[in-house]
Amino acid sequence: MIQENFTINTVVTGSDDGKSTYEISRSWDSEKKPALLIALYPTIDIYHANWIDMSTMFLINHSTQMNLGSIRIVNLYSKVQTGKPLVSRLHEDIDNLAYISEIFDEPDINDYHIIIAWGSSLSNHKLTINAKLQILQIIKDKGLIDNVMQLSADDLEPTDSSCVHPLYLGLHHNHSNWTLCSFPFDSTFNELSAKAGIIGNTKSKQKKGKKK
Repeated sequence: MIQENFTINTVVTGSDDGKSTYEISRSWDSEKKPALLIALYPTIDIYHANWIDMSTMFLINHSTQMNLGSIRIVNLYSKVQTGKPLVSRLHEDIDNLAYISEIFDEPDINDYHIIIAWGSSLSNHKLTINAKLQILQIIKDKGLIDNVMQLSADDLEPTDSSCVHPLYLGLHHNHSNWTLCSFPFDSTFNELSAKAGIIGNTKSKQKKGKKK
């Protein structure tokens, strides 16, 4: 008979009122690679740091396959959500972006896998597109493009893997081997830039129409 000891150290950083969560950090093996995962919005606040949501559960369960020893999770939005948020309730999150920018200034950030995992939700939402572009621009400015990865699985079609969210991967590919693969940074950045331009032009024309 043998015993295996596994301890997860959890740190949740958020606002005093618990309404915003800026980062959830979970670490268990300092000898393995750390990862910074960028998702969409948090579901855990500072007063429930002991909770593990399904996305995190799937990530930890498959962490050995990806040779990860810690995962720091940040999001495009910091407001804690208990369900799928209404688009009308999403607002520009300057404090959240500033927090993420500070992470990219940390001296050991080059040691990290930067995992883009915000999924396909809100793919045509202007505010979300702009948040994605700002984060990708920071990564580009910091010279970290080579660190950027995305989640995948052995039986996941390449066309379905772009920015895939861990919850989707867990629900549909939980019994598969999870991997980290290269992220199409330039094409994603260009696609988002084009979308931002199209949406901006459309709204501009609509406003002009109303004045007439």
